Amino acid sequence: NPAGTAIALNVTHGIDAVFSLFDVKSGSLRNPIDVGGSLTAVAWSPAGTAIALGGTDGSLRLFDVASGTVGEPTSVGTDLVTSLAWSPVGIVIAIGDAVGNLQLFDVATQRPLGEPIVTGDGFTTSLAWNAVGTTIFTVNIFGTSRLFDSWTETDACAYLQTVMSAQELAGLVGEVEGAQSRCLQGVA
Repeated sequence: NPAGTAIALNVTHGIDAVFSLFDVKSGSLRNPIDVGGSLTAVAWSPAGTAIALGGTDGSLRLFDVASGTVGEPTSVGTDLVTSLAWSPVGIVIAIGDAVGNLQLFDVATQRPLGEPIVTGDGFTTSLAWNAVGTTIFTVNIFGTSRLFDSWTETDACAYLQTVMSAQELAGLVGEVEGAQSRCLQGVA
């Protein structure tokens, strides 16, 4: 996690995925959680409050760290999820898949943002956002790397302002340092 106190572990037994958190300080493993499908990718949110879980069935689940619960799977319109990366402000997740598609996912609405970017590059092994959330870096299984312009944080905030109340938006972005003031400018 961002604080360096826990490690998200994805252990698959046959077709069943078991997800758990390892406490770095105590050296102990939390009780495993059955997520009802095979996991292929995990990524911590910037605030450390949630973990995105990608599956072999092209689904995304969100794990709430505080409550220890896993949300229902959401189809993200891609093949097997191979890589995940949260935007710096934590409101969008970039998803890479086994055929090279790049899909953006809106955390607030639990839906994909638009259509996937079809690269045709093959299995995406790694994804990363730049520090300001304007570019996504991808690497595929063949070592090909690409840069993609993404929604800017301003674009994402403007979109969320149309689907959420100011109070809901403040709660969503309030945990990320500096994001609330940047995302709520001009919101009544």
